[in-house]
Amino acid sequence: MQDASGNTVKTVNLGSQTAGAHAYSWDGTDDAGTAVAEGSYSFTVSSSSTTATALKYAEVYGVSNSNGTTQLNLGLSGNVTLDKIKQII
Repeated sequence: MQDASGNTVKTVNLGSQTAGAHAYSWDGTDDAGTAVAEGSYSFTVSSSSTTATALKYAEVYGVSNSNGTTQLNLGLSGNVTLDKIKQII
């Protein structure tokens, strides 16, 4: 996890994973186990044997259809077309 300045806050090794989508829930602590300040944090995913793509989730605030294209309004994450959706929880 990195803070808004790009400083590493926590490194997590999830070990070997099978192909597909996997969930991870961060507990809001740094590497020392200390709670970090509220704010915006980001993460990167790396793999030594394959290409990994980090997915993000967002609440759907609305659905629109324009010229035959359906889009989901994800608030601060913007609008996305249905082909970008990987999973609905």
